[in-house]
Amino acid sequence: MTLFLSWLSWLRHMINNYHMLRWISFLFVVFVLVSCVSGRTIKDEQVRDFQVGVTRYEEVLEALGKPSSRTVDSQGDVYLHYKRAVYTIKPESFLPIVGEHVGGMNSSSKSTVVVFSPDGVMKDVVGQNVKSDAAMAH
Repeated sequence: MTLFLSWLSWLRHMINNYHMLRWISFLFVVFVLVSCVSGRTIKDEQVRDFQVGVTRYEEVLEALGKPSSRTVDSQGDVYLHYKRAVYTIKPESFLPIVGEHVGGMNSSSKSTVVVFSPDGVMKDVVGQNVKSDAAMAH
């Protein structure tokens, strides 16, 4: 009980201290923003109705929106690339001393590529999901 009261007294002192409040606010923001997301999520059900040899370029753009990138190969085939990546820092990374040994980052990415012939008819749809768990370098 005495330990709890002394801890509570210390906490009250720190919160009353303006600089400590700024530090706590900064840490809160860091913990909230430890995740970085880029790209657009393409769900399997969104491409399920696409048919090779039938679905048109315009239909895919209408259904999926603007792609992350668009390329054209030497035969005139058009590739629409839809990519999404999510990176999350493990909370253990922020622990003093041991954080560098137990921390790291989780990442996941999803890539969908829709291929069209030069006349705008879909030739193929390829999707890939990748997840990784990376430890911090020592």
